[in-house]
Amino acid sequence: MNNSDNNDHTDDNHYIYIYLYIYIFKLDQNRKRKKILKMFIYLYVFLLEMFYHVCSLLNNNNNNKKRILS
Repeated sequence: MNNSDNNDHTDDNHYIYIYLYIYIFKLDQNRKRKKILKMFIYLYVFLLEMFYHVCSLLNNNNNNKKRILS
């Protein structure tokens, strides 16, 4: 049950990234600047996804340790 909540949260974030990308894409028509912005958005998304992944792994690991100790 807790796992599905985390998945819903990341899905919401994907929609936010898509809207942000479309907004910046329409906002700025300069091609070079578009490429740089796109690169930064992809990097930001990648880092956030990795952060969520590592946090969930750490959280699962802590839960397993608590179960073993108890």
